[in-house]
Amino acid sequence: MLADGYKEGTKGRRSQMDCALFLAKVINHDLTIANAAAWQLWNAREPGNAEWDTRYYLLALKPNADYKDGEFTITKNLWALGNYSRFVRPGMKRLATTRNDGLTPVHVAQDVMVSAFAGGKDKLVMVVINYTQQTRLVTPDLKNFKPVKTYRTYTTSANAGDDLKPSAVTNLSGAISLQPRSITTIVFN
Repeated sequence: MLADGYKEGTKGRRSQMDCALFLAKVINHDLTIANAAAWQLWNAREPGNAEWDTRYYLLALKPNADYKDGEFTITKNLWALGNYSRFVRPGMKRLATTRNDGLTPVHVAQDVMVSAFAGGKDKLVMVVINYTQQTRLVTPDLKNFKPVKTYRTYTTSANAGDDLKPSAVTNLSGAISLQPRSITTIVFN
């Protein structure tokens, strides 16, 4: 996040949603590929613009001239991190996930990334990152769980107000729609 990797080969500034998606990708890969047991962000705030290149802070500070006061703006990174920290709780175990589309790990990193966690009273949570420009569908094939009847999503996207925006509780009867360029937590009941 501190070097230019977050730009993924592009030139110029990256939007706060681009940075949030890259942050979510790093977290996903650390948990699912590196098998990390925990993940922390060490820099919560920084003077800077909330719209561009927010790659390593959750709050963009705009101090006044004497640095004794000022304003702050919450960046999409806070909500990207929240997809994990709000729903993946201590004691939960990461579950193995598989895909049926045959994509290589390199292609998955530019497509749809999935991580799943279980714990407590059969609580099941999936964090799904749609890195693409298209609406995508994910159809969970849940095995070794008591039957899941409903789910609720919490979505973070570039749209105003999509900051862990909850959906209505929905019956699980097929595919779940993911907004383009979004991070969605799915909580199954």
